[in-house]
Amino acid sequence: MVSVPVFGVHPPVREALQRAKERDVAVLGVQSLVESAEMRTFAAAEAGEQVDRVHLVNASPLVELVESGAFLFDHIGVQEKVDAFVSALDARHPGIGAMTLSSTHLPWLRSFLEISAPERPLLDPLDSVLGAVVPLAVEGQGQILGLVTENDRYTANDFQRMLEKLGITLPLHVVSRLTED
Repeated sequence: MVSVPVFGVHPPVREALQRAKERDVAVLGVQSLVESAEMRTFAAAEAGEQVDRVHLVNASPLVELVESGAFLFDHIGVQEKVDAFVSALDARHPGIGAMTLSSTHLPWLRSFLEISAPERPLLDPLDSVLGAVVPLAVEGQGQILGLVTENDRYTANDFQRMLEKLGITLPLHVVSRLTED
């Protein structure tokens, strides 16, 4: 349909099942993903007869740790929250052998999850996409433009502080939301 390659990002359910051996898999994602009919259909297609080993888990509380910037500024508090999340996950699904980080935010918590669940593989869906994109990359030049929205809870200044903490220099431009009257 288009001349430019388009790559989808999907939870690596099959790979997670392989890496978990005979244990179960937790697909961690935001609530809208894990509760969607599309995700249930996708997981069933990927897992086949092993679909009972795949648990779709609402990890929205973990996403909040990234959106708020806590993962950069409150390591001890974030580790405690990640530990509590993993403990609750283990209580609900005791046979988890691998987890997918199926939200763009969750890879930022990888180091915390590795401490909470050191024996479990953590699979980032973006890894397979990068493997497909890298051979198509060409040297060039361009410009990165940081467009942000803000509200009372999350300001552009807060986001700029997070970028600085990560060592990223990126000029931000606040985009006003259009509202309907």
